[in-house]
Amino acid sequence: MLRCLLKVKEALSAMVISNQWSIWKQSNSERTNKVRDLILNLNWWDNVEYVLNFIEPIMSMLRYTNIDATCLGEVYDGMDTMVEKIKVIIAQREKDPQEFFFKRVEQIIHHRWNKMTTPLHLLAHALNPMYYSSEVLSLPGRTKPYRDPEVAAGYKRSFARLYSDPEVVDGVRKEFGLFISGRSHSPCAINDQSKIDGVTWWYLHGQDFMFLQPLAIKILSQGRGNEALGCKP
Repeated sequence: MLRCLLKVKEALSAMVISNQWSIWKQSNSERTNKVRDLILNLNWWDNVEYVLNFIEPIMSMLRYTNIDATCLGEVYDGMDTMVEKIKVIIAQREKDPQEFFFKRVEQIIHHRWNKMTTPLHLLAHALNPMYYSSEVLSLPGRTKPYRDPEVAAGYKRSFARLYSDPEVVDGVRKEFGLFISGRSHSPCAINDQSKIDGVTWWYLHGQDFMFLQPLAIKILSQGRGNEALGCKP
């Protein structure tokens, strides 16, 4: 709705200052005067643009999680990226965004995320080869997923829930340690980390991981719609 209003801003402005508006018998009513004043209020239009800029990262994330594709391994990173984009937009507008507005917005987003997320989101993030690639790690603020305390807690909980046999759990942990270290990766596997999707990567380069390969393929093959953000399609 707001975006549609912004598209016809010039037309609305021209309408309320036209002769036809002046001679309209309702043009001097209290309601129409409020409408006219609002349309001619530049600060109001600035606020409309601010709201649209503010919600665009959220809408982009909703659209992304609603596609018919494998994206479970990218939801966690997408949420972090969304929050950072919102932070930048607020910082450009608010005088003291860190003390009030952004923190409040961040609380709302994280509350929804914490309510709807599962350890599988975090495990999927940790098993996605893309986030260990030099291309991603060279970006500002990036680090390997296992170094994120929330991610580490999530994949540990996932392993505990998925496997009851202590020997299997031990094997999975050892393979995971080998995977995140990258010591067993061939040059081709390292190059493919950012070149192909995670499922394909594990099919092509995961033969040395007896326990981890089928787990990674199964988890990264799962899509996740808007319910990941607490919304229904």
